[in-house]
Amino acid sequence: MSRLADGVALAQSWPADVGLIDGVLLTGVTAAIGLPALVLSGTREQGEVLVKHLDDGRGWLPKDVTSDDLVKAIDEVVGVVRLQSDVAGTVGLLSAVVVAVAAVGIVLFVIYRLVFPV
Repeated sequence: MSRLADGVALAQSWPADVGLIDGVLLTGVTAAIGLPALVLSGTREQGEVLVKHLDDGRGWLPKDVTSDDLVKAIDEVVGVVRLQSDVAGTVGLLSAVVVAVAAVGIVLFVIYRLVFPV
């Protein structure tokens, strides 16, 4: 967006979860975009001032933010909790073991019923 008004109109017409606004667009103006937003800024001082120009400013990020830090900041705003890959792998392995044990139990039960009918 080259103008803040264009961004506000788009934010109000499109169901976004988070807005990401270049701090240059907020210099000297306030904006009510109707959704939580993060400000991209060159310095901490500017970022902390500019985030107050938004109706639901949730924080600021440096303009050279890494993709990992950007994802982490957006996740915090929307309340997403991501599992570490090693935790997700452990949970997946545990689930697979539980399913395998259940399958073996069912097979043994069927064999038992065939050998010892009631």
